[in-house]
Amino acid sequence: MNKFQDIYLTLKGIFLFKAKFEKNPYKKEDKIKQYQFLKLKKLLIESYQNVPYYSKLFDQISFNPSKDFNSLEDLEKIPVLDKKTVRKTPEEFYNKKIPKYLTLFTSGSTGNPLKVIVSFYAWVVEQAVVWMHW
Repeated sequence: MNKFQDIYLTLKGIFLFKAKFEKNPYKKEDKIKQYQFLKLKKLLIESYQNVPYYSKLFDQISFNPSKDFNSLEDLEKIPVLDKKTVRKTPEEFYNKKIPKYLTLFTSGSTGNPLKVIVSFYAWVVEQAVVWMHW
């Protein structure tokens, strides 16, 4: 990512925080949980439909997020993802609907940095979350 992209996406993240997230600490817990559930369900459905790894995994475990994800506890039905799997088949984790990605690397605290591909919007949301904690 170049400096212009970084500044631009960080500013978008700040505006996203101001527009959407700044009021969240004052929402009732049940409203926050409902929001989390709906966003997560949408993400799981999107992943099932457009991310090859999750399409295969969900078929293998007979998990259809549209029908089988009815509470946050249903996350326990999905196996935990590890770095070894991501390193083995990184191309399986690309969302087919997103044409452009940012390529980032983890710090490598385990001895081997992991290449991470994220959408521009995911980076904007991350910047908003960072600003939420300042």
